[in-house]
Amino acid sequence: MSDKLGEGAVQGAILQYLAARRIFAVRMNSGMQLGRYKGKKWAIHMNLPGTADILAFPHYTCRMEGERLGEDWATVTRIIPTWLEVKSATGKQSEYQRSFQEQVEREGHRYAICRSIEDVAEALK
Repeated sequence: MSDKLGEGAVQGAILQYLAARRIFAVRMNSGMQLGRYKGKKWAIHMNLPGTADILAFPHYTCRMEGERLGEDWATVTRIIPTWLEVKSATGKQSEYQRSFQEQVEREGHRYAICRSIEDVAEALK
């Protein structure tokens, strides 16, 4: 992926990549949207400051010890919420984003800063 792509273009490519891999993912907006309708002001608050750009739900299949049926072990599928912060080649993580990363990692979620599809593929391993 080109180093000259902005965050929006990288984000779109990442969402297409996740869809192609059949990984359910949601674009997360944060901040506030201000507007006016019929002379009245309104504001919509969207997620916490620092919320990652994309929340993905990859499935991981693993074999676990459990009840044995002959020589077969139980196979389970786990979903690990994975937060993807999309950055351009020169983008830096803000203090709010670092705080958000700490919070979700404490909860057992994954978090990755992604500048390319290759970064996403590595985060999903």
